[in-house]
Amino acid sequence: MRPALLIVALFALLPSSPGVARANPPQGMTESVEQQIQKSSYMFVGTVQKTNASTMPTVPANDRTVVVHVDEVLYAPKTLADYTGRDVTVQLREGSNVKAGDRLAFFTNGGMFGAGVALVEVGRVEAGQDTRDLRRQIVQAFQKKDDEDLRKRIAKASLIVAGKVLKTGQAKFSEHQPLTEHDPQWQEAEIAIDVVQKGQLAARTVSILFAGSTDTMWFRSPKLKDGEEGIWLLHKDAVKWPGIKDRYVVVDPLDFQPRDQLDRVKRLLARGAN
Repeated sequence: MRPALLIVALFALLPSSPGVARANPPQGMTESVEQQIQKSSYMFVGTVQKTNASTMPTVPANDRTVVVHVDEVLYAPKTLADYTGRDVTVQLREGSNVKAGDRLAFFTNGGMFGAGVALVEVGRVEAGQDTRDLRRQIVQAFQKKDDEDLRKRIAKASLIVAGKVLKTGQAKFSEHQPLTEHDPQWQEAEIAIDVVQKGQLAARTVSILFAGSTDTMWFRSPKLKDGEEGIWLLHKDAVKWPGIKDRYVVVDPLDFQPRDQLDRVKRLLARGAN
């Protein structure tokens, strides 16, 4: 395996859904920078210290590895430590050209963590001393991506309601339930409906299924609680499972939204499925 590929082979992807504040994209922001931000999970401003170099013995130096001093972290997952003031290794994109002394904003992914830190570049831009505008661009690029993800989920929903959970309990089925390693442990919730935002429903309550399991396959799915208020994106036939055909389910993290997101849901619903 070529040294330039060794880093990629060893890197594990970092979380890709940053929990930061949101706003609308700024005027004049180029699509390429926006896309670079959306594809990145670790962003920082740094000064190139050395080219063809590495901070880690397990990452061989080559013409695409540079050592960068982290001047300011712009975004990092909570699971990562703050590396401000430390040197990290960055594998540049193919065809990239930087020199020692360059101060740049790096958009990166992946990483090896041990005696040092190594990251894979998604993109970069020149960085001045004032990074406030760049921080706004990062926040707003993620907002656009979050909105698009939610819009797609809204488009797939059969019914969208706002209301309050009256009660929850173990779901009952007429069909035999299979024994499986990834048993969702279906629970049933009855919701009192205040508003039907999408679809039609004459009743003032609706029964929905949700996975009570914390298995790796289900741990991110919504877990409804008695008395909980919010917005639910309900789906039919979203999961192929005996006994749940034509029953409403919530399985995706986006299928639950806090009550204060109702205006946002309305706005995205108005944009339609295109």
